[in-house]
Amino acid sequence: ENRRGISINGMMHIADWYATFLHLAGDTDPFDKRANKTGFPEVDSINMWDFLTGKVNKSPRTQFVLSSGDSGGILYQPNNTVANSTGESIYK
Repeated sequence: ENRRGISINGMMHIADWYATFLHLAGDTDPFDKRANKTGFPEVDSINMWDFLTGKVNKSPRTQFVLSSGDSGGILYQPNNTVANSTGESIYK
């Protein structure tokens, strides 16, 4: 209840809910062994529970992919830099 009405500022991706909900269910490993055996990439999900509840003040996520392909980019924290697929900074 002490977190009610508080805004937090940090990076979080929708995929992070997967590891966060797994944590709440008692499972701390978001690695999907069955999916990995069939060639799927590893799950890009970070447990955000400590950040959301105020145990830590900084988000554990520091980057995420905005889109893929030639027009894609990666958003990096803390300076909100966007880099293209060659690593060249395209927005800061």
